[in-house]
Amino acid sequence: MSLIKPSWLESWLNTLNWDILGWHIYVGDALEAAIDFVLGWINALAEWAASVVAWLDELRQEIIDGFNVFVEWLNELWNSLTNILDTWWDSLAEWWNARIEDVKDLIAVAVQWVNERIDDVMTALDSIAVWWENFTTEVLPTLASKFDITAAFDEFMLKWQDLFNTWEEFRDSIFDFFSNPFDWLLDRFTDWFMGGEK
Repeated sequence: MSLIKPSWLESWLNTLNWDILGWHIYVGDALEAAIDFVLGWINALAEWAASVVAWLDELRQEIIDGFNVFVEWLNELWNSLTNILDTWWDSLAEWWNARIEDVKDLIAVAVQWVNERIDDVMTALDSIAVWWENFTTEVLPTLASKFDITAAFDEFMLKWQDLFNTWEEFRDSIFDFFSNPFDWLLDRFTDWFMGGEK
């Protein structure tokens, strides 16, 4: 918007132009030229100021737009990172749950093995009880007259020495399991799947 002279000022300046006895005194025109000169500078300065203000407003808008783009980029980066971490955490949880199931399976196998060994021992003890009953009621009375009882008992004990040694190993294995299950399972895992220590 440019500054212009009001119409009343132009009318008043025209009244300052005189023709006196052939002399032309144009005071109004000189004053009007001076006012136009000053108004030209003022209008040029105003246009320059308006262009600077427009440039500053455009710069401000570009800064705001740049900041918004930066914030959006940060949000996308944050979302990407949280998605990566969530995926990693889910994968880790799945892996950990699978390892827990593996350990539970190993414990179930170990418990089954212990139960089978206990059943084997109980069967062996039942067999020994039947044998002992048979020995004391039918065999020993006939042998006592023919052999020395001590020698017969020693011979009997030698025949079952391997069973007693196996029983002691089994008993020690059970004690080891209940005193430290993790080491017991690790030793069995090493023996079963890796061939034991050389």
